Amino acid sequence: MINILSTPKKDSESFWNEVDTVTYDTLISMYEQQGNHSWTYNGKNIVWLEESPTSEVLEFMKIHKALCAIPESFHRTRLHIVGDYYGIVPNAFRPYKVNFLDDGNEILRKKNMLLEVNYTIKEEALIDCYVLLHDHIDKLFEMDNVYDAYLLTKDLDTLTLTMFDFMLKGMSTALDVDYYFTIKKLTTCKPYTFIRVKRVDIDGSTKGSKSVYAV
Repeated sequence: MINILSTPKKDSESFWNEVDTVTYDTLISMYEQQGNHSWTYNGKNIVWLEESPTSEVLEFMKIHKALCAIPESFHRTRLHIVGDYYGIVPNAFRPYKVNFLDDGNEILRKKNMLLEVNYTIKEEALIDCYVLLHDHIDKLFEMDNVYDAYLLTKDLDTLTLTMFDFMLKGMSTALDVDYYFTIKKLTTCKPYTFIRVKRVDIDGSTKGSKSVYAV
């Protein structure tokens, strides 16, 4: 059970890591191309977006910064992504391979992914990881063989965190499946938090999981 006293700390090693949020003062528009604009909040990470109000751009950049604060390496990962219209997840993670599970802006996805893979990994050696840019827990159970995943939520507090933990475990009983999900880590750039979850089989094993996480 999640510790109900868990609170965010500015410590990448902590269970709940929080980084400073992105503000209008740090938001800079870099280039314009065919109606699309590139943005940065630190002079290093550049994200391409459609022409949008600055208020919307700010929210995307907060999500991007939260992604960049996730400490795991994705260089051996086949990333399965839901809800990422522009490709900001692979822009932050730089995975080996990307599989978008829904439609999006293909031009900006290609601009943002920046995949420069100069090494080869056999398919059977790749690590599968899922990133859902929403917090619909039921979707984890609808997809086959999800062992490692990130869910995006907003305005997370300890009460909501406890509810998430209960649902990740309790839904297995409601759906009559032989596994559940447990929360491993939280990464926040206010108001957004990525919840890292890991599948656990009812017998307590994690068989079949080639995970980016420590067991």
